[in-house]
Amino acid sequence: MQTVTLPTPVFQPQASRAARIVIAEDDAELRRIIAGKFRSAGYDIVEIASGTMLADFLIVQGGIHEIDAIISDVRMPGLSGMDMLAYLNARGHTKPTVLITGFGDWSVRREAESFGALTLFDKPVDVDDLLQFVRQFLPARVGRIDAPPQTT
Repeated sequence: MQTVTLPTPVFQPQASRAARIVIAEDDAELRRIIAGKFRSAGYDIVEIASGTMLADFLIVQGGIHEIDAIISDVRMPGLSGMDMLAYLNARGHTKPTVLITGFGDWSVRREAESFGALTLFDKPVDVDDLLQFVRQFLPARVGRIDAPPQTT
């Protein structure tokens, strides 16, 4: 009987990459400011201008599988950020989500929490505070290192 020696597999660590965040905000100036701050901090940003575009990107184009977090205005043309969060949550697509709004009464906050939002920031948004909050749950670089399997 002949003994066959198989090559030892080489495990390469998966390279880290910039964390990707969708910023959905219909106010172009606010979206530009938030996106610029997050890009400067090392994040990869996808800018979205409406709830309809957010749904198209996340659901139709499959972007939900390519992102690490969502920052969304609650009220936008087409579909609201709250509607999108509820839709994703109902289908088991859990991504860390932060909502921003100019209409943050207690019922909106409770609804956002029930759909899984991490928090709700009131407008005018302090972009530095928003960045600091996001950094608590999402580092600027993500990726995992695959450990080699244990041999016995």
